[in-house]
Amino acid sequence: MLAFPAEPIPEPPDRHTCRAIREAAGLSRRALAERLGCHEQTIVNWELGTVEVGGRRMVPYLRLLATLDRETREREAAG
Repeated sequence: MLAFPAEPIPEPPDRHTCRAIREAAGLSRRALAERLGCHEQTIVNWELGTVEVGGRRMVPYLRLLATLDRETREREAAG
């Protein structure tokens, strides 16, 4: 039986946008890595484009970025 994610998987932004979202949310690479359960170097590699986001961390990473982006935009809109 196929399992479908509860929410649609966001389209992956380019690596520059990923970094900008993380920075706008005020998260360090280390903090983001801790939230994803990976090494900080993994985040560095993704943001530098030396390794493509993939595997079992791709969906959680993309969802987390989408959430961080939405929360940052809501904070900015609220003033």
